[in-house]
Amino acid sequence: MQQPNNSSEFGFMISDLSKLSAQTFNLLGTRFADEGNYVEALRNFNRAIEIDPDNATAYYNKGTVKVKLGDLTGSKNDFLKAFDLRHNSFTSV
Repeated sequence: MQQPNNSSEFGFMISDLSKLSAQTFNLLGTRFADEGNYVEALRNFNRAIEIDPDNATAYYNKGTVKVKLGDLTGSKNDFLKAFDLRHNSFTSV
């Protein structure tokens, strides 16, 4: 296992782990949504967003599940947030 050379490198590794963890929760949410367990899917998408608030995919997936649950206002807000995050990531490059 690779060890960090300094504290800033260690911080970068922690950040990478957080992103990986957010991706894991996003994948779990997708799995639950595919099975029709929308409450558990939302719980996992929310956890992904807590870990990585800039995770546009998790916001999009959350919005999709809210549509299935009939929460059109909530889904609209999540879709707009996903769009803003994607748009900002393209313009900041």
